[in-house]
Amino acid sequence: MLDSALHKDMSLAQQIIRIGLAWRSTQKIRVRQPLARMSIGVEMSDYFKQLVADELNVKKVVCDATINDVVMKICKPDGRKIGPKYGKDVKMIMEEAKKGNFIEHDDGSVMVNRFRLERGEFEMSYVERCMLDAEG
Repeated sequence: MLDSALHKDMSLAQQIIRIGLAWRSTQKIRVRQPLARMSIGVEMSDYFKQLVADELNVKKVVCDATINDVVMKICKPDGRKIGPKYGKDVKMIMEEAKKGNFIEHDDGSVMVNRFRLERGEFEMSYVERCMLDAEG
């Protein structure tokens, strides 16, 4: 049980670091340039927050659940890998996963509707939620 929680926390920290490094790359901000603060949308122990801070050269990592109102976690299935397995359902699986309609399991797999995707058959990503003003 403890190993499972530790594995999940480490996996989460790795995802955050991967996303942080990708963001730095797109913004052309090198890792050696320190940043003052990073906000994440999940709770983490101080140990893992410090690990993220060290890897991304950020002075402070803050947990802020309101970020989840701005970004959404999506699943991007690899059509070439799941095609032989699910055939005609691949298109629907990909559409639902990209809308955020999936359930993550502790073993690293995800369920999209009734279809199970194993590690390596998909990639997780975060996208900005678009809020449109109907009057504007």
